[in-house]
Amino acid sequence: MAGPWESYAPTPPARPLAPWEEFASPTRGKQRTASGIYESALAGWEGSGTGLLTRGKLPDVVLDPHHAAWYEKLTAGAVGLAAELPQMFGGAVAGDVAGAAVTANPFGALIGAGVGSFAIPTLLRESLMQAYEANQVGSSGDFLSRAGIVIKQTAKDALVGGLTAGAGGVVAKVAGPSLAGAVARTGAELTTLTVAPAALEGHLPEPVDFMNAAIILVGMKGATRAASRLREIYAQTGMRP
Repeated sequence: MAGPWESYAPTPPARPLAPWEEFASPTRGKQRTASGIYESALAGWEGSGTGLLTRGKLPDVVLDPHHAAWYEKLTAGAVGLAAELPQMFGGAVAGDVAGAAVTANPFGALIGAGVGSFAIPTLLRESLMQAYEANQVGSSGDFLSRAGIVIKQTAKDALVGGLTAGAGGVVAKVAGPSLAGAVARTGAELTTLTVAPAALEGHLPEPVDFMNAAIILVGMKGATRAASRLREIYAQTGMRP
């Protein structure tokens, strides 16, 4: 018979997590599994890069993305995204500048902004997670394994961000600035943001993944547009915004 403490045992993930599921992984430590809207929101905050930084410790409440209800996933994703908007914005600005410098064209800047808006929040979140778990490192091999997790996850999310921005940029060039073009661009971005993470992990996306990806897309589009606008202001006036 299982003891009461075993009811809080983390459930191993059935598959790797998509970007919107990374705010509250159930495989980190011995946290309590969230249940309901309030605890889902709490899990989204505590598992975000901002929540980890301000609290100075691992999340106390986590959401199991493989067994939680769709509204619990949406709640955790929305709260986590809102908490990480500053990192997304900073990453988009840095990526936009780097992309423009390397390629000398707006499309390269767009790709760079997409990469940065995903890579920086993931880098902060994963680095803090591994840092808080550092007392569990028992060997150099374990340390290198943890560093590899940060690098792999950051690279994967950076690729997803670049592909999403790139898909939107290509469709925008073909469809033009009309309303239909804007709808087509958003559709291409949403599809890429949903399908790309699943494809990288070798599985098909689930229907709820499209709703979760839509939340992330709102933050990404806001960050990349703001970054592009700041670069335009600097190019036109020579003044740093």
